[in-house]
Amino acid sequence: MEGKKESTVSTPSHKLQFDLFYAALRALEGKRGHPLIDDPLAAVLVNAAKEPLSSALLAAGFPDTSTDDGGRIFLLLSAAGLMARYGDDFLAAELAVGTRQVVLFATGLDTRVYRLDWPDETTVYEVDYPHTLQFRGDVLRGRGIPARVKHHSVAASAVTASWAEDMCAAGFDPEQPTAWLIQPAITAGLAGSDHDVLFERIIELSAPGSAVNCDADNFVPSVDRWDTAVEPLAPDQVKAANFWMLTYPDSRMRPGDWLAGHGWTTSTTTISDIAAQYGRPLTDALPELAMLHTSLAFLTARLPL
Repeated sequence: MEGKKESTVSTPSHKLQFDLFYAALRALEGKRGHPLIDDPLAAVLVNAAKEPLSSALLAAGFPDTSTDDGGRIFLLLSAAGLMARYGDDFLAAELAVGTRQVVLFATGLDTRVYRLDWPDETTVYEVDYPHTLQFRGDVLRGRGIPARVKHHSVAASAVTASWAEDMCAAGFDPEQPTAWLIQPAITAGLAGSDHDVLFERIIELSAPGSAVNCDADNFVPSVDRWDTAVEPLAPDQVKAANFWMLTYPDSRMRPGDWLAGHGWTTSTTTISDIAAQYGRPLTDALPELAMLHTSLAFLTARLPL
């Protein structure tokens, strides 16, 4: 249809643009009153990249208000803060029960190995595109910022690449419980066949006591919603963002179905529930677009001992 965008296949460069955009949102969250996370390294990465979209977003900022701007804050800034804090708390809970092996999958420019408190004997494996891992490592090492935990970067050009074997070669032990934190939007950001390969490998690599945290369904349910969401936003670079190209509409088994079918216990919670948990309840005053996203679900699954 004339005037409609057509979906395209996502690429590593698109993923890095999304990672920088998400980093800018995390940096802005830290500047709010009573922030959910404090991630000053996110701004360091955005400033080093000099990518127009994320740089413009970081410079523009967003108002901390629940008035008419509440819809766009929820969709962008608050959603990023909520998801980051939810992931942090998932890891904290797993570490509290004794898990000492963590996999951060496709988390992009995540700074958790630099900003969280980690128990002794913890090892973190980070799996992502080679240039994403190299960019973050080069920037933070160049500024003398040390990691706070033993960690291994595992470069993977695709989900079907040898990242599982490479992770094991780096010391990952499939016989030990693992906490898997998977970047939000991964269920939409992979082709269906790749998505299924990912969960097959997680099942193969996970010992009893392991846990998974990820989104439970497509994060961006339609191409058109991004256009609607960014229409009131400034600057223009934000309006031009094409993050819908990171999504694939093809069929795949839902993560919870994959895991439940292999003996994992599963539970889901919505972004609305998460917002209420962290003292940012969503109200009926949100614009219709924002309300459509309040039912977005996040999955936690565990393989019983």
